Amino acid sequence: MLDKQSQEIYKKALTLLSNREHSKLGLRRKLLQRGFRGESLDIVLDKLENEGSLSDQRYADCYARHRCSSGFGPNRVALELREEGVSDIFIDAAISLLDFEFASGRDRYLNKLSHLDEPAKLKKLWQRGFDYKEDAFESSC
Repeated sequence: MLDKQSQEIYKKALTLLSNREHSKLGLRRKLLQRGFRGESLDIVLDKLENEGSLSDQRYADCYARHRCSSGFGPNRVALELREEGVSDIFIDAAISLLDFEFASGRDRYLNKLSHLDEPAKLKKLWQRGFDYKEDAFESSC
């Protein structure tokens, strides 16, 4: 049974999770911003995780899919997920599920850059989180 403060935190956390997925660290930050503190916060986050309402793996999958569809590469997505406190195991799993989509996105983005010289293309690809591959330049030119 949760005490009164924990119940309040729990309700707010469920409201936030009903809008979209959150990482455990991300949800903690949001709840801290709303003035929730103390041991009750940790208890609630653990409870949400144990009951399946909060999942870093599910968050990583959703986030990677969204960022991939927005044209970002696997390196950038992995960095952003690490900043959200997601473990490398979940990051690697989420990114490996989207290998083909990331490759297709890279090719589409490279086609948009056809007017640029090779160093500029490389810079743009790197900023988006894609790896450099020489064969990609040959096929897009």
